[in-house]
Amino acid sequence: MNKTLLIAQSEFLRRVRSKLFIVATLLVPFLAVAALALPLLAFEEDEGARIVVVDETGRLTDDVEAALGEMAVVTRSAAPLDTLRAQVLAGDVDGALVLPAGIVAGSQDAQYYAKGGLESGASVRSAVREAVRRERARVAGASAEAVAAFESDVTVRRVTVSEDGDAADDALGR
Repeated sequence: MNKTLLIAQSEFLRRVRSKLFIVATLLVPFLAVAALALPLLAFEEDEGARIVVVDETGRLTDDVEAALGEMAVVTRSAAPLDTLRAQVLAGDVDGALVLPAGIVAGSQDAQYYAKGGLESGASVRSAVREAVRRERARVAGASAEAVAAFESDVTVRRVTVSEDGDAADDALGR
């Protein structure tokens, strides 16, 4: 048994003294920290997407801006489509949103011009949908209280059922 321990000790010391072991011992923690830190640095929070809005209705930009909140910096514009496309391609803005005069009536669609990416306009689409619905309610004569009531959040609390008893998890919608 003594010979087995002697051999194990010899093998251990031979491996610990090797250059590869020393390099790996120093390099692995550094790589682990880098693997955690790089995604945080790459997706650092910025001031929000820069979006130019051409609102032919003259009534939707404020609601779109409010719906986007801090996710975007909205700028009004009356520039032609070619100019907006050039601004997007040059990287001067992240997107250009055109709200045509017939959008509230449902006869025309909004157009969002962007290079793409992970977000790819989903929050803009949601903000436009919310603004148009709000404006349609106003046009239909709904009171401000009615519009607020329709827009109010509905929270659904999820409760996990188990043999040990029920436990509230989190809210599904806000």
